[in-house]
Amino acid sequence: MKDDLFRKNAVDRVTSPDQLNDTIKVVPTGTWLVLAAVILALGAVFLFLSTTDLDLIGLIFG
Repeated sequence: MKDDLFRKNAVDRVTSPDQLNDTIKVVPTGTWLVLAAVILALGAVFLFLSTTDLDLIGLIFG
């Protein structure tokens, strides 16, 4: 097997324990904030429609 299959820099990074405590960002923070805002908005609409006598189909289609 070849010893130079991987670059020395890459091998040093993998074997170095310096970055073991760092977290990996898979999804940016802004995306989580948008998702939370959408979920809260949908929850507010659901709560509003469940506590009122509004007919959603009649409200949309007039």
